[in-house]
Amino acid sequence: MATYAMKDAANFTVIDKATGRIFFYADYANATNAEYKADRVYAKKKNNNAVAFDSGRQGTLTIESEIFDNKLLAMVMGSDIEEGEGDIFKKERLQSSVSKQLKLSFVPKEGTLSVFQLDNDGISHKVEVLEKVASGDQALAMPQEVAVTAKDKTTTITWNKVDGAATYILYRDGSKVADVATNSYNDTDLAPETKYKYTVRATSPEKGQSALSAEVEVTTTALGTELAGATVKATEEAKQAAQKAATATTETALTYELKEGGLVQLSDAAPINADFVAYYETKVQGASKLTVSADKFPKSFEIYADAQIRQVETGEDHFAQVHYMNARPQSDFTFNQSSKEPTSLSIKVDLFPDENNSIAEYTFVD
Repeated sequence: MATYAMKDAANFTVIDKATGRIFFYADYANATNAEYKADRVYAKKKNNNAVAFDSGRQGTLTIESEIFDNKLLAMVMGSDIEEGEGDIFKKERLQSSVSKQLKLSFVPKEGTLSVFQLDNDGISHKVEVLEKVASGDQALAMPQEVAVTAKDKTTTITWNKVDGAATYILYRDGSKVADVATNSYNDTDLAPETKYKYTVRATSPEKGQSALSAEVEVTTTALGTELAGATVKATEEAKQAAQKAATATTETALTYELKEGGLVQLSDAAPINADFVAYYETKVQGASKLTVSADKFPKSFEIYADAQIRQVETGEDHFAQVHYMNARPQSDFTFNQSSKEPTSLSIKVDLFPDENNSIAEYTFVD
């Protein structure tokens, strides 16, 4: 009788059991491992195991790979592959030209573009470049009557609705904290007995952004205070400062205007040959999209695993194949990414018996 040795990971032909069609072929696995288990219990005689009872055998196939394709991921995710147009989020670092323009690689989806001038380190945001405010009858009005009530760790901010506004941007101490579609917001996780300053800006895809509202300064109450403090509104001085800022011309304000073809025109206040960064969503062609769904899981496949075995006596290689009749990837999977090591996928596949109660069939060809 011949004897054999094996030093080979299997190549897989995967067949969709529902359609009987080839799903994909993979020849890049680093390791494959099939494990079969059956629970065994014993009847004892004089406290010694005397009779064994075995439950049905169960199988698990593990595939280890550092190379993958979309079909393998689709099998594990239980996902379809959508080919064609896809949405992506882009971050682009750009330098302003002599004409004070930035040329984006793609055309942003409406309302998704954010532009920042970078600090000297080329990483940190120095200042946000706001979208140019429309003028005359086309401009969004500045939000009015901003009012703030405070408790120990929360504040409630309200303001009058602005005609034509789609959303509102709320700022706390000059930093953006929320985009909301209503004219109120509850700010949480604040510190007791601390001063906070709030402003609001109206936005619209058609009209851009309004001028910033008058600033309202409020102090949270002492820790444990249940009742909110008095409602606070902007002072007359704050209202005048906001109105003065709103009437500033584009020559003194750093703004941008999005032109056709992804061209961003900066205002005259923009420096030349300065570093900027743009964030936006866009549509691209030639995309392949897979979706991990909360309620969609891997389906059943039939798998043929091919490998080479070497006969000890002759040194000749022979063909070997394992047929897994009913295989279904487990729902749990991990997709790790590392800057030091290649991404490694470990895929576990449950092996179920077919109508003949067979889990796997091994064939060796001399």
